[in-house]
Amino acid sequence: MFHVYRIQRSSRLLAAIFVTVGTAWAFLSENGGLIATIVVFVFATWLVAITFRTEIILSDDGIELRSVFHKRHLRIEDIKGRRQYSTYGRYGASSNWKIVPNKDGLPTLKFGKGFEFDDVFSGWLNSLPDLDRAEPLHGKWS
Repeated sequence: MFHVYRIQRSSRLLAAIFVTVGTAWAFLSENGGLIATIVVFVFATWLVAITFRTEIILSDDGIELRSVFHKRHLRIEDIKGRRQYSTYGRYGASSNWKIVPNKDGLPTLKFGKGFEFDDVFSGWLNSLPDLDRAEPLHGKWS
């Protein structure tokens, strides 16, 4: 088994549009100039790189989260379970997943639901122990 999950196409398209429009605006703006164009272009390119290069790879031996800046892998036998959590931002709440390792020193994999997941991924994720039920966190900031 080998499955690759990327960020949703709509998000990738929006990032590409942002690069084009943002760079054009900075370049054509009377107050912009070369420095503003470079700053907007660098930020927009970083955003596109993250959007197009971040992926989750599910294989027989485990799960891997790859991005432009890092690659984190957990083998099946090193996974304690899964947790679901929310983050709150300017535009509301976002639901996310956390794959928790069973040993110190191993990475915790965190990702949102903005990937193009399928039934295979959902089945795999649901096969992991639900730590929210088994070991509820106590306290507001736990």
